[in-house]
Amino acid sequence: MLSDSCPQRRRYSGDKVFEGIPAGPDESGLVLAFLDGNDFSAQTRRAFVNDLKKFARWFTEANREPFVVARVTTRDVGDFRDHLRRGKCQAVATVNRALVNVRRFFSWLVEHGHLTANPAVKVKELRRVQLALKGLDRSQVRRLLREIELRQDVRANAIFGLLLFTGCRVGDLVSLEMHDLMISERNGQVVFKQARAASKGPCRCRCWPGGL
Repeated sequence: MLSDSCPQRRRYSGDKVFEGIPAGPDESGLVLAFLDGNDFSAQTRRAFVNDLKKFARWFTEANREPFVVARVTTRDVGDFRDHLRRGKCQAVATVNRALVNVRRFFSWLVEHGHLTANPAVKVKELRRVQLALKGLDRSQVRRLLREIELRQDVRANAIFGLLLFTGCRVGDLVSLEMHDLMISERNGQVVFKQARAASKGPCRCRCWPGGL
């Protein structure tokens, strides 16, 4: 019997891990042994149980059979990942966390001799797609340049003009030196040094004055 000093373990005692989900007679005990065999925080334990229940529920509905760890295939894990992303429209981070937790549980099953292979090993996590940076709209740019003109701030005008008309990063601008700028009466060029590390040569951008 578990001690009263471990409420997070009592919460998942007995067969309540997969309560309401058809599962094999040993499956809940395996989950409990996995959780108790690792020094997880209460929050981490809950996350594991929630993700494993989510997987078990999907497994029983998709395959129309009780959840038994020995019956899980690589296709099951891959389809579960796709179900969370496409069917449930869950965030990439949420899907990857569930996949990692399922993989870790099955890895423990292999290490302790309950399975001969981990079906989740070959299932890759989803790639995180970096969102495009959101720029200022035309009215915001106009207000910004107008305020610079009203303040007659020559330095700010040069800085924001360079950012606006070249699309450079702040780090690119900070590293500029005078000889990197080639300015004439009607146009100009600038060489960004930081671009040299990622390409064979310097990055040259043309700058044309203009209004909004």
